[in-house]
Amino acid sequence: MKKLVAGLSLGLLAACGGTVEEERQDERLSVSQLYLGSLCGGEQHDPRVRYLDREEAWQQVVEAAGKHEVGGEAAEPPQIDFNDTAVLWVEMGEKRTGGYWVELGADTMTVVDGVAEVRVNWHTPEPDAMLTQAITSPCLAVAVPQGDYETVRVVDLEGQIRAEVDL
Repeated sequence: MKKLVAGLSLGLLAACGGTVEEERQDERLSVSQLYLGSLCGGEQHDPRVRYLDREEAWQQVVEAAGKHEVGGEAAEPPQIDFNDTAVLWVEMGEKRTGGYWVELGADTMTVVDGVAEVRVNWHTPEPDAMLTQAITSPCLAVAVPQGDYETVRVVDLEGQIRAEVDL
């Protein structure tokens, strides 16, 4: 009987130890949507994300996006404290019709093993939808905390990676 109890105890101890080692250590950080638009001027056809950690880079992106708006001037961008915050500029790429947009899908990002994941609602039109025939380039700006991560990945609500950038 003592051997049975000792064997069960060792088995339970080993099982607990394995579970602890297999758990992911993840961190959730708050993020917020700063801007979204349908005419952001991205001339590339593929999606991309840019990590902006300087005021000058943020101003340049906003000004470039504003050139494609009616009137040709961008609104004044929100003020960002770049000492502890960065901006993710997410672009869907150039689209030949309306019906596309991207928006923040969760108010937190997850950081696991040096990779930050930001969830977005990546909307594409249904195949049989009636659409405007206009070139669009949807985008999204997200304020994220600067932190201990080397890669930022933009993931849709179904788990598909849409874009990523190494820092």
